[in-house]
Amino acid sequence: MRPRAAEGAFRARFGVAIAAGTGALACALGLVASSAWLISQASGRPQAHHLLVAIVAVQVFGLGRCVLRYAERLTAHDAALRLLASARVRLYERLAALAPAGLHGWRYGRLLRLLAGSADGIADRRLTATVPLAAASFAGLAVVAFEWWLLPGAGVALLAALLTGGVAAPWGRHRLAVRAERRVTRHRSDLAGMTRETLRGLPELIACGAAPQRLHGMRRVDTALCTAERRPAWTAGLGSAMTVLATGAAVPAALLLGAHAVRGGRLDATLLPVVVLIPLASVETAGALAAAARQALRSRADSALLRAVLNVPDPATGPVEPAEPLPVPPAVPAPRIGGAAGLRDATAGRPGYALSLRGLRAVWPGTDGENLTGLDLELPPGRRVAVVRSDGGGAGQSTLVAVLLRLLDYEGSVTLNGVELRDLAGDDVRGIIGLCTRGAHVFDATAADNVRIAEPGANDAEVSSALRRAGLGSWQAALPDGLATRLGEHGRAVSGGERLRIALARALLADFPVLILDEPEPCPDQWPDLDNCGRPGADGAVPVDQPADLLAATAGRTVLLVTRRGPTPGADAMLRRVDEVITLG
Repeated sequence: MRPRAAEGAFRARFGVAIAAGTGALACALGLVASSAWLISQASGRPQAHHLLVAIVAVQVFGLGRCVLRYAERLTAHDAALRLLASARVRLYERLAALAPAGLHGWRYGRLLRLLAGSADGIADRRLTATVPLAAASFAGLAVVAFEWWLLPGAGVALLAALLTGGVAAPWGRHRLAVRAERRVTRHRSDLAGMTRETLRGLPELIACGAAPQRLHGMRRVDTALCTAERRPAWTAGLGSAMTVLATGAAVPAALLLGAHAVRGGRLDATLLPVVVLIPLASVETAGALAAAARQALRSRADSALLRAVLNVPDPATGPVEPAEPLPVPPAVPAPRIGGAAGLRDATAGRPGYALSLRGLRAVWPGTDGENLTGLDLELPPGRRVAVVRSDGGGAGQSTLVAVLLRLLDYEGSVTLNGVELRDLAGDDVRGIIGLCTRGAHVFDATAADNVRIAEPGANDAEVSSALRRAGLGSWQAALPDGLATRLGEHGRAVSGGERLRIALARALLADFPVLILDEPEPCPDQWPDLDNCGRPGADGAVPVDQPADLLAATAGRTVLLVTRRGPTPGADAMLRRVDEVITLG
């Protein structure tokens, strides 16, 4: 469903919920009014048929309140759950389109809050704020109009009570709660900072005899924090009390005004109970109005945060009419790697794609100056090029990766088989150029599913082959349940090197013709024997026990190796196995 059509459907459902909620509140008020009139009329002992209309009205309002309340809850929750699903999908799609370049400068805490609550807050706002607020407002206006028709003075008093208890009280409570929350945040931050500093300098404080004084200061801050945390409870109680007092004050006001009107002949005595009891019945309306107003005020921050993300401009703008997907080029034979005799990729004969960079310039959002300036690079099919940082420098590698994956706009020219990247759809580009990084996420799923995410239609045999080619044959054989072994939350059951190889297995399974290896090397002291590289194991698989073996496992592909280590081609086993080394910075 298109966004506009979906929004229209949500509005229609919420409109039905608002109508049902308004009817339920109106039935509650009508029930009280008709009951009061029935009691007043019955006190005169009229004939039964004179009370028939009132009796039926009481029954209709009593049943109608239950039915309409159920319909309002059912419709509102159905619409809210549909909206929640739509908002989550829309948010995740937007974050996926923005990451990583478009989210530069966003704090992790804000993004976590966005994912955890803001999308839920949008649906919750409609459910617990918009629908009750609209229903209570319509029902309140209706009952004020009815009270005004019976007795204008009582109508004015009731309107003042609803505005005070349902609008002014929650607004004042919200303002006080915001101030209290600021104090709580400040004291909590102060206490956390003092605790951290105290633990770090505890030996010195004890040696200098300053520990008791320091602890006294921490107790003082903790006392202030506890006091600040108790204030929101007082403000909540004060707001609720104001709502009850305001609506309660309308009852004696209606009684005094009604009695005066009865004595003056402006009001029938049988209608006096109706005038007096209507403000009492409005307590439910005022309470719903106050709760909805509080929720609406609290939800503003979530809505503003969600709008801020949805309105972030795209870091890589796509073409209005994307070029057709690139035609499949001729197959390219797999080259020999690193002098390993007879070593060729098992998937030799895949299509070859050529990358050409001319005067590439790009800037990471939120940074000053250009991160990448005037880069020229040729990557014909099957070529392997390493991009390293200069000594003391390092800007540009991440920017280059983002540009090639079509995650960041650029100036200059970047062509894939002669077609400009900016003229291609991002998904088409990322279907040809893949990324293998040590920071790849490992899910709490089976080993097979963690690899199959790159190619959902792959069978277990293909997954197993990809793992062996990535150098995880022995690891796979040692898994207690084979490919069905779960890897734990965040991949806690795998090491950093195994995580990299799982990422490599994904890339091999997806069969990217062009592959970017982003920072594949660990610290040099983890790999003492960097010369024993590129030799296949007994089962014919290429081991990846050293980072240089990554190139052996990716033979036959165009490879761009990105590393932030210093340029030491002569001493680096991995750099000795590439065709060219380019230094940035």
